[in-house]
Amino acid sequence: MSKLKFYLLALGFSLVVPFLSLAEDTITITTYYPSPYGAYNKLQSNKLAVGDTNDDSEMTSSDQPPANGQIYTARSIILKPQSSLPGTDLIKGEVAYNNADNKLYSYDGSAWAAVGGGLSGSVTALSAEAGPDTFPNAAAYCRNLSAAAAVSLIGDTSTTYTDWRLPTISELAVFVGAVTSTRYAWTASTSSPDCNSMFLYNSATGYPACPTYTSESYYIRCVR
Repeated sequence: MSKLKFYLLALGFSLVVPFLSLAEDTITITTYYPSPYGAYNKLQSNKLAVGDTNDDSEMTSSDQPPANGQIYTARSIILKPQSSLPGTDLIKGEVAYNNADNKLYSYDGSAWAAVGGGLSGSVTALSAEAGPDTFPNAAAYCRNLSAAAAVSLIGDTSTTYTDWRLPTISELAVFVGAVTSTRYAWTASTSSPDCNSMFLYNSATGYPACPTYTSESYYIRCVR
């Protein structure tokens, strides 16, 4: 082999080898979790702190809650308003904000209920009118009433509840004007000195009345 050919072969080999070695190099990029910004399909943590929860102007481990399963937030939790309450994959204890009436609802394992009791602070529903019947029978009727027989102001009449009862006068007053019947219904309010039994009340007009005896028959409206 001539010297010229040898030099050319050596030069070509020296040029090819670096390219081959470059082609085989592996580049490793290291990132950190959690990153400063990011979106995750799933995120699980034993504890979670959002913001400077202890207000010491630092973001350190001292902001973490003390027990697993707890969340600390430096300010507030905002629930995205829902156009309607969720109807699938429901979990007892779930909380949702309903944009339709601007109320917060919780799921009790069988139905959604307004947090804080809705209209009166404790009453969320008024039953359809029943009776007439005596006071003892009226009280028993409310205890045994199912939601399927009621007009629920939270829109759920599919579940049987066990907390229906006779209302007080102040609770029936919440529904004044919402009821068309002009007949008197039993209440659970105790009698005044000039009454011999429980008060009657008309939730259409707001007028109270006194029956002579609890054995008299009047109409029944229950609340829960």
